[in-house]
Amino acid sequence: MKDEHDNLRIRTAGIVYTTGSIRGFTSPRWTLEYCIALSSLSDVFNKAVHYGKKILNAQEHISLTDAKIDEANRDAEAEAQAWKGFSAAERA
Repeated sequence: MKDEHDNLRIRTAGIVYTTGSIRGFTSPRWTLEYCIALSSLSDVFNKAVHYGKKILNAQEHISLTDAKIDEANRDAEAEAQAWKGFSAAERA
């Protein structure tokens, strides 16, 4: 019964948030980010988060430098190693 209710909620929300060529996304789990973190894109997504942190903390008009990309990659790899024993849900 719960699965049926969840499916109905997701379909209804998808209809409500879809307008023209813009499609609404309603996650069956939690959020879009959570679903991506649970998917096969989790490693790439983790790196993107670290790149975003570097961009957020950069000076105005300075993009990611090679050094910042390398640092973000090292940070993401260290974090991935620290999360090795966690379940997918815990990593997300």
